[in-house]
Amino acid sequence: MKRFVLIAVFTILSLSCGYRVQTYPHYTFFLKSFTLKDPFLLEFKKDIEWNIKDKLFERGFRETGDLEGDFVISITVEHYKTFTVQSGKDNRQTAEELRYRLSSVIKYKGKCYRFKDTVKLYRKFPVDSQSFVDSRNKTASVLAEQIALRINAWLTKLTL
Repeated sequence: MKRFVLIAVFTILSLSCGYRVQTYPHYTFFLKSFTLKDPFLLEFKKDIEWNIKDKLFERGFRETGDLEGDFVISITVEHYKTFTVQSGKDNRQTAEELRYRLSSVIKYKGKCYRFKDTVKLYRKFPVDSQSFVDSRNKTASVLAEQIALRINAWLTKLTL
């Protein structure tokens, strides 16, 4: 009985060595252009672009340096509306709703696909000036995450 268990364990270990599971097919992408039309977050443009690339890396995509990638992506982000959100018993103005129009052109297998979406972000009113700078950085990182999620969803839609 011990011999059977030992042989079974050894067989399982020898067959499983070197086996690697790929959780996502390895497609390549090339971010052709990233346009941010928002003077409020303009200094964070490169940070947003790098964050988008990092999120695509985490999901299994690889970047190429030329237009020969599986996906050629062009992104345009435009800030077009800001609303003041009121809450509380006395209807105090406690936050802003920032609306961004996200449009993307993705070239896949010789065809161009166009996608559009609206991204809504909520930003609390700052109490002091230091909080104001921090809120801009936080707004840029949340915007980058939202854009990366939508780009990933569109790329997944194209591959299925």
